[in-house]
Amino acid sequence: MLQNVMIWTQEKANDIGSMIELLNSTEKENAIRRLKTNDAKWGFDLEREYSFRNRYDNDDYIFVADMLEDVRNIHKTIYYNPYEKTWIRDNREIPYIHLEFYEQLIATKGDNGELLKDENDVYILDDKKINMGVKPPLKNGTHVLTFNYYWLQRYLVFLQKIFDCNEELVLQIPETVSHEPHYGTKEDILKLISNLNRLGLKAQAQSLRLYLNSSYDPQYILIPDLCFLESLNEKQQIVWGFPSNEKHSVSIPLKKGIYNTSGFAALFSERTTLISELFINSLKMVLAHEVAHVARGHWNLRIKEPEYSQQRNVMMNCEIQADHTAMRWLLNELLYDTVDGNPYSPILAYTRETLIKLWAIRIFSAYLSLSWGFREDDRVWDIQTIEEFRAKRDATHPIYQFRLFCVLNHAMDHLNHMANECRKAPLLTADNTRIDDNLFDAVLKKALDMIYSFEASFRVDWNEDERTTIQKLSDSLRIEKQSQPKDIKDVPFMIGYMNQAKKELEEYERQWPEILSKLKEYGMYFVC
Repeated sequence: MLQNVMIWTQEKANDIGSMIELLNSTEKENAIRRLKTNDAKWGFDLEREYSFRNRYDNDDYIFVADMLEDVRNIHKTIYYNPYEKTWIRDNREIPYIHLEFYEQLIATKGDNGELLKDENDVYILDDKKINMGVKPPLKNGTHVLTFNYYWLQRYLVFLQKIFDCNEELVLQIPETVSHEPHYGTKEDILKLISNLNRLGLKAQAQSLRLYLNSSYDPQYILIPDLCFLESLNEKQQIVWGFPSNEKHSVSIPLKKGIYNTSGFAALFSERTTLISELFINSLKMVLAHEVAHVARGHWNLRIKEPEYSQQRNVMMNCEIQADHTAMRWLLNELLYDTVDGNPYSPILAYTRETLIKLWAIRIFSAYLSLSWGFREDDRVWDIQTIEEFRAKRDATHPIYQFRLFCVLNHAMDHLNHMANECRKAPLLTADNTRIDDNLFDAVLKKALDMIYSFEASFRVDWNEDERTTIQKLSDSLRIEKQSQPKDIKDVPFMIGYMNQAKKELEEYERQWPEILSKLKEYGMYFVC
C-alpha cells in the first residue's frame, strides 16, 4: 500500500482538486506503472473509456486503485507459496478487478417521497445511498468495481467533524516577555504532575498525564505551558497551551467530546493521524467486502443459478459472508507484516501496544464503515425495526445493526481462532512479547471501548456544537472513564442479542450449508 500520502481537509481538497496527495514521486510512479500494466494486460484503457476522475494523474484514483489491488492480493500472501509456486488449500488467484469512479449524490427523501432540504434551502444528502459494487464478470473473467467518488469526500468530512476540526484559542503574549518552546523527558513531566497534585491542581495534573501517555518519544516531549484564562463567571481557570515562536502566542487546543471518553482519550494528540488510519482502514473494509463477493464465488452462483441467487436468504447470506471475509482479511493482514519482510517470519513488525491499537482500530473502522451514514433518527431501533425488516421480502442487504452484530461477533471469533493458532505456532511482537490470549482479549476490549465511546459522543459531535469556548475548555479537563452503556439498547449492534434478531440469523444459517455447497461446486477463489 502507498505509504507517503497526505489526506486533505475538504477546504484544502477543493483548492487542490483531490482528497489525497501522493507525496513520494517514486512510489507514485511505481503505482501508476503497476496499474497501467494490469489494465493493459486485461484490456482496460482509461484514456479512451472513462471520465475525468478516472485518470492516472489523479492521486485519488491511483490511491484507491492501488489499495484495491492490495486487498485483492491479501489472501495470496497467505495462501500462495512463492517458492513452490503453488496455492494452498484449493485457493486460487482472485480475478483482476478494475476500478471505475462515478459521481452521484442522492438527496434524502421524506415520508411522502419528497426531497428534503435544510434551513438554507439546500438538499440534505443521503449518505446511505453513496454505494459501490462489483459488476458481472467480463468475457476475460475480470470484473469492474464501480465506486461512488463522493464516498471519499463525504466519509472524510464525517471523520474530520467527529475526530478533528478542533478549534484553538490563541492567547497573545507581550513581546517584552521571553517565550521559547521547551522540551523535556517523561521523568521531567512526571515531576511536574507530582507538583501539580501537591498544589491541588488535580484536573490539570490529570490532563498532563493524559498528554504524557500519548507521547511517542519519552525522551523528547514538548512541554505545554500553564495559562490563566478568565471564564465567563469571572473566575480564573488554568489550562494547558503550546507556545508558538512565530506568533508570539500560546495556542490552546479545544478538545472535542469524543476525546473525553475512555476509548479515545489517549489519542487526542494523534487525532490527525487517527483520521488517516480510520479513513484508510474503512476504505479497505469497503473494498475488501466487494472483492470478497468475487473471491467467494458469489458471481459464479449468480451466473449458474440466477433465480436461486436472487432469493432473499441467499443474498443475505452472501452479504454476511462478504463482511466476514473482509473482516478476516483486515485482521490477518497484520500477521504477515514482519520485522524482516518475510511474511512467514514469527516476529511481527509492531510492539505489543501498537499491535493492540492497530487491530482495535481496524475493528472499529469496520464498524464505522457499516454505520457512519446513519444519523440520529436512523440509529433509533426497537423490536418493530427488526420485524419490519423481516417482513421486507425484497430486501437485498441486512439492516446495518444486524450486519454490525454479525461482523463484530465474527471478529471476536476470529480473534479466538488466532489465539488458538498462536498456541500451536508462537508469534512474537517487535518488543519480544509473545502474542497470546491476553493480547487478543485486550484488542477486543479496546475495540469495544472505542465503539461504546463513539456511540456515547456521536449525537453531540455530529450536530452543530453551540457550547461556549470556555465551556469547551472545561470539558477538555474531564475524562469519561466508563463509556460502556448501562443499557445494551444504547448501542446499535447490540440489537443482535434480541430474540427477533437471533431468529433472523437462525433462518439464514439453516440455508447456509446448501448455499455453501453450491458455491464450492461452481468455484470459489478463496476457500478458507
